[in-house]
Amino acid sequence: MHHFVFDFAKPGAFDITNGASTVTINSVEHKVDVCVCKNCVEIRAKKRAEEEKRKLPPPPPCCHYHHHCCQHH
Repeated sequence: MHHFVFDFAKPGAFDITNGASTVTINSVEHKVDVCVCKNCVEIRAKKRAEEEKRKLPPPPPCCHYHHHCCQHH
């Protein structure tokens, strides 16, 4: 169980669910699942995008060898 103190955060800045962590917002303790502040949401979105990219096969290396196949891109 992690404990974070976010007294600077606005109430409602977190997903208050049956989560793994406890945060203190304006001296009130809340259990939270994930932080939903803009910064954390963007970090999670970026990580998800990177994971999706890793699953995709790499693009064929045709451009290095056959310039004609890339003239339309």
